[in-house]
Amino acid sequence: MSITITAIKRFGGSLRPADAQAEDALAGIPDGETVRIEITRPSKRSIRMHRLFFSLLGIVAEHMDWTTNQVLEWSKIATGHVDTVVDRNGEVTFIPRSISFARMDQAAFNAFFDAAVTAILARLLPPGTPRHDLIEEVHERIGERRAA
Repeated sequence: MSITITAIKRFGGSLRPADAQAEDALAGIPDGETVRIEITRPSKRSIRMHRLFFSLLGIVAEHMDWTTNQVLEWSKIATGHVDTVVDRNGEVTFIPRSISFARMDQAAFNAFFDAAVTAILARLLPPGTPRHDLIEEVHERIGERRAA
């Protein structure tokens, strides 16, 4: 039997449920029973960086006359954020991985964002487009003004 409990807090030397769902799940375990648990910490992803990335995708989509989702999937493939599948004929297919908050921590997302900007500048936007100008436009689109 497998139960997923998403919210546990540490108090001193013990773990306790952090919400009603976790409390209900733990109530189903008899006192004294040994269970195995896997501990992971929730991702500390920045919603601001998520907005910046989708602002970038929007800018590129407008320039390329693509949809935002097409730019997203292209970015995943161009940066190698894919699973590679080879069929019995040796044909290679790239399946883009998720960049969801649950699948990618902030450090990995930062690296992905940087690699996506590099690929976009190298392969989609006009040659010579300054990185700084693109990043400035991304910030402006979400209502941020950056210091010069």
